[in-house]
Amino acid sequence: MATIAKIEVQIKSPADKFYGIFRNNIGHLTEVFPDHYKSMEVIEGEGNGLGSARLWNFHLETPMVFKERIGAIDDENRSITFCAFEGDINTDYCTFNATVQVTPQGDGSLVKWFIEFEKTNEDVRHPNHFLDFFEKVTKEMDAYLLKT
Repeated sequence: MATIAKIEVQIKSPADKFYGIFRNNIGHLTEVFPDHYKSMEVIEGEGNGLGSARLWNFHLETPMVFKERIGAIDDENRSITFCAFEGDINTDYCTFNATVQVTPQGDGSLVKWFIEFEKTNEDVRHPNHFLDFFEKVTKEMDAYLLKT
């Protein structure tokens, strides 16, 4: 049975600008966060549309390679769901879907991250390290966008 974990992060960037990175320029993560996002290759589709698949070479505590597909896009609500479907992440999780949702709030935005996950076994830890990482990326991307 899948479990959902979430975090919320207040940022100063406009919602459309922040959402635009994940919607249209996700490959930009490799430039802004080269210590974590080593490479990204589009392996199916145009790269940012529903059903597009990408191969990520990633580092979070240890190197990881995995494939993810865009499972849902809701531009009106600034929400995208990324579904990991093959690779190192599946050693610990049979289901791992990450959703980002960006909502205008005051002069900035509220960014919500949801992880729907199902562990491969009870010994696998809760994906708090991913939530911590998503919070870090959100704050650092906000700082980056405020400079550009």
